[in-house]
Amino acid sequence: MGTSFASHPSRWSPRAAAEEAGAGRAPRRTGGLVSLIGGLVGGTVLLGCGDPASPPDVAAAVDAQPISGRYEVRGVTRPLRGPKGQERRIAGTVLLRQEGDAYSATFKLDTTFPGAAEPVQADVIGSGEGSVEGRTLRGTTKTQLVVSTVPGVDTDFAFIPRIVGARIVSTAVTEIAPDGSLVIELENQPAEGEEDYLPTHTRLTGQRTGDIGGRGEDDDS
Repeated sequence: MGTSFASHPSRWSPRAAAEEAGAGRAPRRTGGLVSLIGGLVGGTVLLGCGDPASPPDVAAAVDAQPISGRYEVRGVTRPLRGPKGQERRIAGTVLLRQEGDAYSATFKLDTTFPGAAEPVQADVIGSGEGSVEGRTLRGTTKTQLVVSTVPGVDTDFAFIPRIVGARIVSTAVTEIAPDGSLVIELENQPAEGEEDYLPTHTRLTGQRTGDIGGRGEDDDS
């Protein structure tokens, strides 16, 4: 009954630690207590190192931009055969609508087209549809060229005569990143009965800029 915690070899107390420190000896610690403290500290460190947020793939899925929306794009069209160096710049707007595992698209793009004397301004307008696999879209597009009759003048300029040009059928693969950036690859062929359009490849890159009609513009703009 007279034994104190300070004198018992299997116990530890602040008093015993102070007495041993004053005598120039390292305080005694039993293996059980050190293991217990180590386990508590280690557990705290492990818990602290864990990321309380969702795993990256889950967080990306939650924060991903929707596929449906308005995209501003730009890129280049290159002929698959014929003289090299005839690439044409192309830019404009793509509207995408997703419904389940299917999508539809509307294109309104500006480009140039070889003219008799010099390149003329042309619109590429049309639509497409296909399937959605994750954030990859695969389908076909049908577009048509609307060509200005005056070189260097935009087809939207008032009172400028326009000519409806070649009809084009394309296979399209679109990759859309969670941040809303996208890449569209188009393999373009002339539609049946068209003879004036040579096969081309178009690559477009761009960014989602908002919902369809989100800027006060109608869906067909």
